[in-house]
Parts: sequence; structure tokens; C-alpha cells
Amino acid sequence: MYRAERLAKKGHYEEALQGYVTVYRDSHKVSCWSCVRNSFLLSPFVDLAHDYPPALVALHDFRDEAEKRIIAGHPEPDDVLDWSALTQNLGEYSHALTVYCDGQSKSAGLRHL
Repeated sequence: MYRAERLAKKGHYEEALQGYVTVYRDSHKVSCWSCVRNSFLLSPFVDLAHDYPPALVALHDFRDEAEKRIIAGHPEPDDVLDWSALTQNLGEYSHALTVYCDGQSKSAGLRHL
């Protein structure tokens, strides 16, 4: 995580993104890392997305993957927390509202939100 931050500060955006993606994915293997993933890791990852659009795509991909599982009614243990943290850190509150309102009539999966 810290290596990715240093890389981003030096302008090595692609390498930084690879680091953030690896840590984000691997952090799901350790349950106690959910808080770290959704705070200390997510903040600099979002900062990278401001300078490097592929990082924004990766963040949306992570959010959308969790969202699909939630809507399907089969979320993994951290999906709701991840989806919420990603949506909030991306500043996409209208997306959250749309998903919630649309889903209330379409999916029992949103009872998790």
C-alpha cells in the first residue's frame, strides 16, 4: 500500500494502480482488513483516480462487482461495506440513491443495504 502511494507521488501511475488493485483484492482474504481497505487504502486510491483515469475505472469495477452480488441477493461478507465505502469515496451519492430506489421494487438483495 505504501509502495503504491510512493509510486503515485512520483508519477508512476500504472505501477501504483497495479499495487492498489493487488492490495485491494488481497485484503479480502483477511477479514480484519476490511476497515483498512475502506479507509486507509481507499483514500489514496481515489486520489490516484483524480490523476489517472484507469484508477477510476478500477474503482468502479470493484464497486460494480459488489453491487451485482448485492442486487442478486448473494453478497459476500464485505460487499455491502465495500459498495458503500466505494460509492461514498467516489462521491456518487446519486448512484447510491438510484440503486437503492430502483432495487427496492426489483430485488430482495437490497435488504442488505
